Amino acid sequence: MEMAETMREVIVIGAGFSGLVSSLLLSRAGMNVTLVEKNAKVAPLLRNYDCQGFDINNGFHYLGGYAAGGALHRMFGELGLRDRLNPVPINPDGFDVFQGICDDPITVPVGAARVRAVLGQAFPGNEAVLADYFEELEKAFRDFDFLNLGEYFIRVDPALIDRSLADFLADRGASPALVEFLSVYTDMLLGVSAREVSFLTHLLGVGGYFLSAHTFEGGGGALADALEAQARENGVLLRTGCEATRIESDSGRRFVGLRLRAGDGREEFVPADACICAIHPKRLLALLPDGPAFDLFAHRISGLQDTRAVCLFHLAARRDAAQRLTGNYHVFDRDRSGGLQHRLTLRPDFT
Repeated sequence: MEMAETMREVIVIGAGFSGLVSSLLLSRAGMNVTLVEKNAKVAPLLRNYDCQGFDINNGFHYLGGYAAGGALHRMFGELGLRDRLNPVPINPDGFDVFQGICDDPITVPVGAARVRAVLGQAFPGNEAVLADYFEELEKAFRDFDFLNLGEYFIRVDPALIDRSLADFLADRGASPALVEFLSVYTDMLLGVSAREVSFLTHLLGVGGYFLSAHTFEGGGGALADALEAQARENGVLLRTGCEATRIESDSGRRFVGLRLRAGDGREEFVPADACICAIHPKRLLALLPDGPAFDLFAHRISGLQDTRAVCLFHLAARRDAAQRLTGNYHVFDRDRSGGLQHRLTLRPDFT
């Protein structure tokens, strides 16, 4: 209660999924929340876009764990979004096809048992590794709760956090081909390699898709609209078309407010008690005033300044015909050093 009283005015920078959810939860906790977004619409990266006559949904692709009772299903219920969205299960027989990793294409289905069987056939000799992998996957999701991460991480085995996916696979003698496959899948969905990602992060990201993959009717744009409506109804003040230009502090280095620039070029100062940034760390660094806070944050994000957003085509439909693209076809070529080079194409289904 004391926190709610001392943090009455809160500014959230960035109206993507994280910013919208943060604003919604803060407002429900009794705080006055202003959400700032430089684009004309909230969640621009979630929304569909037109590409050469195709409507591309690159938003909440691979929405894992949305089956009834799953972690995301519970989370969306807590956020009050279920009645605003129509979830659509992804084709259980396979949505991603990988060509070039093995001699034959790998079509990844949905469901832990089915994925395990496909990977066991594609990468023979890894049966014991896959048994351990899927056992850890199901354990990781058994009690997972996006809205109570603190409690979850207290209970979870520290080894899942401290060790990377590559460490887990190496300890169990996984074949190089299986390591390579899970690494490229992790890089596609999470933007990091098997050496960089913690095993738990991999399980909750890639593994969640293996368990139950969904999308939404209307794509990422429908999710963005639902989040925006829910935030507004809960009292969040949404200011789109306003760019954050500077985080201001007082002589005691306490946050005092945010400087904004509107689309017409006008600048203003918005006072607040606290600020939450849901933007890229490199962009946040540019907003901080010079001094210890800048130096500390710059050190903290060392190596993360150039991380990229992951964008996979999820579903595409040609606007002027019944042609529909229903899958991702991932083609890999070997470079001179033997490493995989990824080329993503869309697979048309004209039936």
